[in-house]
This record gives sequence, structure tokens and C-alpha cells, in this order.
Amino acid sequence: MLSKPGTNQIAARAAKTGALGYPEAASERQILRTEAGAAKLESPRPLLTGAEVTRMQAGVEKARVHDSLVGYAFEIVKPTRDTEHFTLGVSPRGSLMLYCAAHAMAYLDGRTFGAPSNFKSLAVPLFLRATRERSKRRNRRTNSYATS
Repeated sequence: MLSKPGTNQIAARAAKTGALGYPEAASERQILRTEAGAAKLESPRPLLTGAEVTRMQAGVEKARVHDSLVGYAFEIVKPTRDTEHFTLGVSPRGSLMLYCAAHAMAYLDGRTFGAPSNFKSLAVPLFLRATRERSKRRNRRTNSYATS
């Protein structure tokens, strides 16, 4: 079992001094040099073969999304374009990415059809970078995930 880099030296120091705290700079450099390499995997193995990836891609293409869900996807995207909170909403390309991701999620859920839950669960992660939030502190464009 792999441990986090530096845990052996940190545990030894804590046992010796009775406190955790932070190591001196030289000690931390030594931890990074000696133990970071130990945390690497010896021989990574592929999770899927090329044939398995091709089979999964074909399965995603077979998943169907009903026309009503196309409208549902648009209804999720539209408010990002019609609000004072964003200076830049989700583009048509962003809508397309939501649609494609919902296809893939339906396949991963073991279904041959899309569902509203596929769109709802993917909208925020996909749109975080696709929108630009209007900053309340300054009148400039910022990435929505970078503003506080």
C-alpha cells in the first residue's frame, strides 16, 4: 500500500516532538526528493482496450434523446443568456456539449435513452467555464468559478 509522500518522516517527527507542525524548508525538500518517487505507480495498466472504447462509443451513439429533452436542454441554457448576472451565456456549442454529454451519461447509466436527470446533473459542471459572471465588485468580465 502506498502512503502519502512524507508521512513516515512526519509521523516520526510528531512522535519525537509531540507536535505535528510544519517541517523546516530543508527537511521538506528532502521529503519531496526521497518520498515523492515512492508514491509513483510502478507500471500503469490501461483500463480499457481499444476495442472496448470503440464498443462504448457505439453504445453512446445508440442512446436516443427524445425531442422533448432537446427543448429541455435549451430551457436550461436559455437563462444563462437572458440574465443580468452573466455578461456571456452558454453558446450553441455549449448546448451541443450538454446534449452529447447527456447521451454519454445515459449509456453509462445503462440506458439506451436520455433522461432529464442526465441534463440536470451535467449542466453546472459543463457550464462553469462556458459562462462569464458579472462581478459585483468591479464591472469587468471574470470566469464564474473565479469570483467570490
